Amino acid sequence: MFQTAQTQTTHVVSCCYCGHEFDLIEATWCGCGVRVDRPSKTCPSCLRCLCLHPDYDSELFWGVAPLYLSRHGFEKLFYLYL
Repeated sequence: MFQTAQTQTTHVVSCCYCGHEFDLIEATWCGCGVRVDRPSKTCPSCLRCLCLHPDYDSELFWGVAPLYLSRHGFEKLFYLYL
């Protein structure tokens, strides 16, 4: 089945810590409590989230999430998830 940007159901990213590729949509939201205002997803391989990444607090590294991701709880998207 052909997926358009509007109907896309996966978003594969690489973990910046361990390099493991995972589906951002299927990954669990972190529960670390560091960023309750903007939690990240947890890498299923190393179980780390991006909340402590040095650029995570800077708005310069965030963009508007594509519509298919906003349907899954993403208002903005961190540059490592692009």
